[in-house]
Amino acid sequence: KNFYLTNAFICNKIDNYRNNLNKQIETNDIRKNLKIIHVTNFNERHNGRLFYNTGVRINNALIRLNHSVLNISDRDIVSYKRSIMDIDGSKFLNEKLISTFRRYKPDLLILGHADLIKKETHSARDFEEKLNRKISPLNFIPIVFTSVINKQRIHKVLELAMTVFDNRTKKITTSQLNNMILPEIEKYPPPATKGKYIKIKYITQLPTRTPTIAFFCNLPQYIKEPYKRFLSNKIRKKFSLEGVPITLVFRKK
Repeated sequence: KNFYLTNAFICNKIDNYRNNLNKQIETNDIRKNLKIIHVTNFNERHNGRLFYNTGVRINNALIRLNHSVLNISDRDIVSYKRSIMDIDGSKFLNEKLISTFRRYKPDLLILGHADLIKKETHSARDFEEKLNRKISPLNFIPIVFTSVINKQRIHKVLELAMTVFDNRTKKITTSQLNNMILPEIEKYPPPATKGKYIKIKYITQLPTRTPTIAFFCNLPQYIKEPYKRFLSNKIRKKFSLEGVPITLVFRKK
């Protein structure tokens, strides 16, 4: 039933995505690849016997699109790391995944074995919520569940990678930022510090390769980290910047 996923079919798909990407690079003069973590079974323990699988083909597709891919072969890790204190190796795998995520800071996370998730339950959503709590404040990074057995969401990986790339290069006008974000600031202003009230007067996007938003205010040194996260989340939600790290700059006005 999966015979339509031939090499020719996949190659055409990859070439179409790459051509669109090259057009955007030529138009915008932007050469920014994505950092992607791909977790699936790469069969390293079989010494190449099962090397040419769908997981490897997904990696090859992303690499051909100029993205940087970090592989984590979960089945190999749990096979090598079983111990008396960790019978199935899952504890070591979870710790490795969280540690790698925090250090690598990817733009996209691909998780395999979606065929093991029961459709009638909410295990995928529950796992995603639990993972987002663990990796906070990097929980804005999109997660896609794939299955190399049932060929689930294979195309979505490439499509989501292109979406994240588009979001990284998105330009927001000053009027849009002020009309959308200043009302949110008025509803929930920055907390006062030492009896001094912080007034954010206007907002603009700086001409950088990734979204950098400048806030002009009277006391920029008193803006705390929790409020910066609040502003980042509002900007990401209002302007659909899925999977994009937003840099905030506060300047005195």
